[in-house]
Amino acid sequence: MTNDTKLTPAIIIIRHAMDGAGPTPVPDATFNSKVTVTVDDKTFTKPIQVEGSFLCPKVGTNVPPAVAIALPKLIEKYNLQPVSNVLTILPPVTKEYERTPNPFMTIKPYVDVLSNSDTSKFPDGKLTFSLYSSHNFDTGDKGKKFSADKLLEDGFSTVIAWEKTEMWASVEHKHTYDSKLILGSLAADGYDYITSPQPVKGTSLYVYSGTVVDGRLPVKKYDLKYSDDPTSASFEPCGGGDAPCTTQKLTCP
Repeated sequence: MTNDTKLTPAIIIIRHAMDGAGPTPVPDATFNSKVTVTVDDKTFTKPIQVEGSFLCPKVGTNVPPAVAIALPKLIEKYNLQPVSNVLTILPPVTKEYERTPNPFMTIKPYVDVLSNSDTSKFPDGKLTFSLYSSHNFDTGDKGKKFSADKLLEDGFSTVIAWEKTEMWASVEHKHTYDSKLILGSLAADGYDYITSPQPVKGTSLYVYSGTVVDGRLPVKKYDLKYSDDPTSASFEPCGGGDAPCTTQKLTCP
């Protein structure tokens, strides 16, 4: 099957949920037959081991189920192509500081939702869940994998769950926007709200869609809104003439 040409393919990027607690033990992650899991672009058939969850109680742990509800609403509301590929960081199995399990923990419930949907239209009839053992973004092979042409090559949408480092700022300058990294490298000129404020954990979402020119696309920013009732969760537009984007830097209570 092919994609619906009336819908627009998009690259959707979110920063992981609030951390600062744990680790809380979590079971190994398994997926049904509708999901192809890859680690560094090689098919991986074993359960994904996770050191533990470091998501903050309520402030962090409420976000993954909210994202799993809000993302399908956004995709339907704005007539975006279905998501055929989800990219995130491979969680560490031992305590190490190069990787964090939080992007994986943030997006896993959404992958579960997708795995129970119709995947027959996708290449090979499956959703691809792409995990990378290093979060580093560069202009080499990893940079090419995050190019607009690569992310949109099948005509469907892609979701990326990442951390601020290498998404918005470099390892060396963690509080300074770097236009060469994931958010900036994909954005057309004139979208200043990707530069400031910095992405808020579990809140800021960026949707790149439209005409690709020199590997760059128009981008729209959204804030996740939710209450104790996760079914009310939604992504609301912010910045660029919409409501001001969330800027508070929450810390785990």
